[in-house]
Amino acid sequence: MKKILNRILFFLLILSSNLLLLHSQEADTVYFSYYPSNDLMTFDKTNPVKKTEVKVSKTFQITIHLPTSNSVPQSFYDALSNANSIFGNIGFNFKVCDIKNIINPEFKKIDSYEEAEKLRVQNYDPGRINIYLLDSLAFSKNPDLSNMTWDGGIPSIENLISLWNLKKFVALAYSPKSDIEHDAIMMDTNFSGNLLIELLGIFFGLYRTDSDFNGKELVDGSNCNTSGDLICDTPAAADLFGKIDINCNYTGNAKDSKGAFYVPHTNNYMSGANKKCRCHFTEGQYNRMLVINRIFKQHLK
Repeated sequence: MKKILNRILFFLLILSSNLLLLHSQEADTVYFSYYPSNDLMTFDKTNPVKKTEVKVSKTFQITIHLPTSNSVPQSFYDALSNANSIFGNIGFNFKVCDIKNIINPEFKKIDSYEEAEKLRVQNYDPGRINIYLLDSLAFSKNPDLSNMTWDGGIPSIENLISLWNLKKFVALAYSPKSDIEHDAIMMDTNFSGNLLIELLGIFFGLYRTDSDFNGKELVDGSNCNTSGDLICDTPAAADLFGKIDINCNYTGNAKDSKGAFYVPHTNNYMSGANKKCRCHFTEGQYNRMLVINRIFKQHLK
């Protein structure tokens, strides 16, 4: 009976955390929850990134999918130009090569992960990064618990890597997988700030800096290769949500398991800090994206 009660409480905790993603947040705050694919987690457990990758020169072709009556907003092209500036540091360039209409009107607004999957399956261009610009991407339904897999007691939704909540908006990207038909990013056309950069970072295998899917990183960095975000030049971090002041200073007082206070970088794209604070990838993060590109993304044109 105790085991059953514990399981019920655990599922309720999952549901409450999913509902939290749909609560209205401060206008300059983005909160996202992270679900890496099983393929990525397996790779990380068996092939830790230890060496420096050689920078590449690669242009990734993008197909944009959008409702029939819509056009690509200038804000997207501006965001893409900014992304090219940031990712150009490792030789990545992103180019829109095709724009396709989503004929089915039911996909103008997506309110569940299941609907997002149907959209991807029915509207997909192999060999390219598929970006879906939708009238609304607001998950009003919790993911079906039957879609959840269990890795060491950690709940994860296969494929789904990230949900953002900005008032009513969310966005999602797909975690690196061996399956070559999951190169997709979905966004509300009213997105703002550096959201596209963060989504591309996650698309290329970055974890949140406060991630605990691999265990919590210690402040002294002694387990930085195997815990946290698996990157040693991003300091160990606690959850920054609600703990950043208007000047981007961390105001929390969380400690690691050894009693050391966290001193996180609030300017990192993957920190979960207020969007105005996030403007930086580290060399370690750039290197990891090069590795993930070599392992998981060679099929992309």
